[in-house]
Amino acid sequence: VAILPSANVSTQQLSDDYPESKITIVELTTTLRIGTAVGLHLNDTVSDVENLKENKLSVHWILRILYYLFPRPVIDVVMDDVILHVEKAYIAPDPPSELVIDGAHRSTASLPSSVVSSDKRSPYIPTFDQEYWMDFLRNDEVNDADNLTFCIERWIKHVVTKMRVKMNGSSDCMNSSDPRAVPKKERTDDEKTNFLLTAILEATFHSLSIRLNNASVVVCGAGSEVVKSTREKYDSREANLQLAKLPRNKRALTSFGADLISISFTADTRCNLLFYFVGLSGKVGNPRPRKRKVGSFTSGVEDDAGTQYDWRTITHPFQVVLEVVGVIPFVIWALNYDHYWRTRTIGLNITTSQVKVALEPNDLHTVFLHFDDFTDPKSPLTEWFCWLQKRHLEKLQLSDYQKSLYCENYARSKGVKYEENFNEGAHKLTLSQMRDLEKKMTRQEIIFLRCKAMKKRWRIPKENQEFVDFLGTSRSSIVEEGNNRLPSSDSIPLYQRQYSSPLEALTCLVRESNSFLSPIIAVNFYISSLDLIIPNDECSTKSIPSIISVMAVSSEFKASNPLFSDKYDLPREYITMNFSVCGLVWNIGDNGAEDIELSRFRNGSFVGLAYMCDCDDSTVNDVVTLDFRTTLYPSQDPVQTFSVNLEFCNVALILNPLPLLSSLNVLLALFGLPFRPVTETTRNLARKMSNVVEDASETNDYITHIRTDIQIRINDVSVLFMIDREQIYRGVLDFSISEVG
Repeated sequence: VAILPSANVSTQQLSDDYPESKITIVELTTTLRIGTAVGLHLNDTVSDVENLKENKLSVHWILRILYYLFPRPVIDVVMDDVILHVEKAYIAPDPPSELVIDGAHRSTASLPSSVVSSDKRSPYIPTFDQEYWMDFLRNDEVNDADNLTFCIERWIKHVVTKMRVKMNGSSDCMNSSDPRAVPKKERTDDEKTNFLLTAILEATFHSLSIRLNNASVVVCGAGSEVVKSTREKYDSREANLQLAKLPRNKRALTSFGADLISISFTADTRCNLLFYFVGLSGKVGNPRPRKRKVGSFTSGVEDDAGTQYDWRTITHPFQVVLEVVGVIPFVIWALNYDHYWRTRTIGLNITTSQVKVALEPNDLHTVFLHFDDFTDPKSPLTEWFCWLQKRHLEKLQLSDYQKSLYCENYARSKGVKYEENFNEGAHKLTLSQMRDLEKKMTRQEIIFLRCKAMKKRWRIPKENQEFVDFLGTSRSSIVEEGNNRLPSSDSIPLYQRQYSSPLEALTCLVRESNSFLSPIIAVNFYISSLDLIIPNDECSTKSIPSIISVMAVSSEFKASNPLFSDKYDLPREYITMNFSVCGLVWNIGDNGAEDIELSRFRNGSFVGLAYMCDCDDSTVNDVVTLDFRTTLYPSQDPVQTFSVNLEFCNVALILNPLPLLSSLNVLLALFGLPFRPVTETTRNLARKMSNVVEDASETNDYITHIRTDIQIRINDVSVLFMIDREQIYRGVLDFSISEVG
């Protein structure tokens, strides 16, 4: 089991020094119990109210009564001592012959730095699972085209069914996004299926409870100090090989675990997914040398191979409640067609107790390096996969005859007569042969040929308001120039475009309506207290630890698709974020600063760097308030406007020289992430990309204009300059700011 893409590996021969990723469950218990009745808050629809007036019980109310009368069965799954152990890989095998340019296999200069020839590496060293990723690339374009084709057919069927219902007389709830609110006779086939799926998912989710006791995820990889020294000594390719050669007893560990993880769902119709983490913590373990002096003390714990580790805490244990909103709509979208997917809301609500994070540079660098698949855009796996994807797309090519043959056979498979250059004696292809042709095309080419073959059947009703609104909100039009070009690419702006056919516009509408980012995305989090512990600077003999305490940290983030806004010509706001902090204190740590002469208050405590000002006014604002908004003006060259409103108030900042300089040294070291340096190959690629950008600027295909509106306000802030580092009451310069905007 691998949660990291770089841990999906293949090995020629197994070895104890290079083990495989695995999951260990000491005990698994499954029990069935009878729970209390679930009080579902079912919404009363118009049809239900009318049925109640006529003394009729609808299916909606019958289900509601059944939920109250009958207790529900609950399946409890309990797992004890769950450990997910992940082993990272750093190198890739020899690339496939079909992706390598003639003669390039002999020279590795044109290959990614993670590619190491088989004669230079041991068969025991694991490499990236190239077969898995190549299968993904070969089927990715086809799967996306199949999914888009499925959505196009269902969109047309949904629209036609609704128009027929409207002609026969319909209710006001005909186009409701809630399948329960739509009368049974007015539902489409997909709405009936989604209604059934919703009932099944609700019953399943309400009857499921999972609990993990003492669960942890352990990532094994090279530590930050080893990575820094290796990348300074060797070039990129040799550095990746040296990191891959590291045996298990010389690799560092990153562990995130919790005493208890509870997974359940809310007892209402929304069925939000709930995660409860009790005692969630993180730590980094560095291997100890095997030979130790007699009587030496070790704080480490031996693993299965007998290696001792020195563990350092990154996050102290804390509690987290995580709520995932919109689980049922997401599952239905993944399993079936949801015409109203873009109107859904997918959200994440996070609430935590007091969180303490140790800002130790080396330990945090180790964490970032272990998760570099997500944190480093130049990681070995990312660079290698991008190269595979680029070479694979360059090899996709079909002749005109093969494309015409595919169109005829695709139309024949759908029962449609293909009239353009129709040949009765054309070669009939099997489904496997058609699939082989599809694997040699991009998703745009596949959709283009399918639209060409199905243009007689895929017709858009002229009275459809949704299609008209899409052309209006995108400020686009249809120019009947013949269906001779591919559908718009994902990277091309969707505003003020001229489509060559209605099917091309429909392709863009369906693609944007059914993408993962189409619905409203809302993320909210609240942290009761956040303590950032700045440790001693290991490079300085006179380092001073400090603690930054931030109270009541809250944030609200919301994003929507500006393409489906109801504003035609006005700027559209599609990203909003609010961030606030109620309190801020920066104190000097008690441990490690006793030997340094520092200023103290009368109670003996050290003078810190930031404090809250005493104020009796109950209307005092938060210490830090940030309001961020992004708007877009729909045009062929989209104009984005970033609005930032920052307010900083009710704080006293003390410029205490020694603690401030010591903290800055640690923070500067923290931001010095040991990611892979830029090589000559990367520079050449950057130059090519810059040339592409210059060419694009000449044709004006995709240029985004950015405008920024920044407003900063400072209220009731005092800056205290420490004149004498030993006696605070003998030398202080107070610089107070009442209000600055």
